[in-house]
Amino acid sequence: MDAFERELLMQFGPSPIVNHHGQLAKLKQEGKVHTYVEEFRQLQTLVRGWSEEALIGTFVDGLKPWIAKELKLKQPTRLQEAMRMAEDSYRFEKKQVKEEAASKEDETL
Repeated sequence: MDAFERELLMQFGPSPIVNHHGQLAKLKQEGKVHTYVEEFRQLQTLVRGWSEEALIGTFVDGLKPWIAKELKLKQPTRLQEAMRMAEDSYRFEKKQVKEEAASKEDETL
């Protein structure tokens, strides 16, 4: 690659700098909590200088509102604890939905 090609790449190519801090701050749960937890953990390993409190706050803010609300009430003090609570809440909610659906199905029989 000559100097001209390098200059073109620098001006118009993909940015060599990735803002992992921004990616972590903008990360949102879109599907299962487990997937969000894994994505959060991956990005977390790429950032430095975040306090435990900042990581917990960012993690909770990225959760779906109903899970975030539960975690804000429980006030976890460790990120790992917040992640476990979120996964537990998600599993409990899914179990409740299945049980309600089964109950309604039984009522119609």
